[in-house]
Amino acid sequence: MNWELPKSVSFSGKTYGHRSDFREILKLLSLLADETKPQTHRWYAAAFYFYQGQLPPEGEAFSYLEHFLTAGQKAAPGPKLFDWDYDEQLIAGAVNAVAGREVRELEYLHWWTFLGYFRAIGEGPFATVVAIRDKRRRGAKLLAHEQEFARTHAGLLKLPTPDTPEKQRLEAMLNGQWTIDN
Repeated sequence: MNWELPKSVSFSGKTYGHRSDFREILKLLSLLADETKPQTHRWYAAAFYFYQGQLPPEGEAFSYLEHFLTAGQKAAPGPKLFDWDYDEQLIAGAVNAVAGREVRELEYLHWWTFLGYFRAIGEGPFATVVAIRDKRRRGAKLLAHEQEFARTHAGLLKLPTPDTPEKQRLEAMLNGQWTIDN
């Protein structure tokens, strides 16, 4: 068991530093989601950014990048229920509630710590938005308080479009629901 928060990785005896602050990783995710560039270019650019201008051996570089982005957790693919950019303020508020502080004011916060806070989000506006989006996707009936929330916060519930398969795959991968091989 390793409780360390990685800031570098070794491939074939050579150590490569990499970005690990949550803000840097969110920038990397925006880079990966840039649909104006071919997918292969985005992944190379993301790896170049992540490894701070160096590029380790391809297979290992991309495999570790995926491992880092997901904190090593994988699960079955699922539907897109949130968008990192569109839901930024809801996510920040929910993460702050879990962390007990304003994480954006911290000088440094490791991505895995941020992701841990994110995955620990319980009740609140972000959880309500995600629950309503999920129920609507499944055609499930909303509870009375969810109906009221949906009526008064309709703008929060619709995800931005276009929603491309690549962006869905990226979000699913981040949530530990997809692998780079799929």
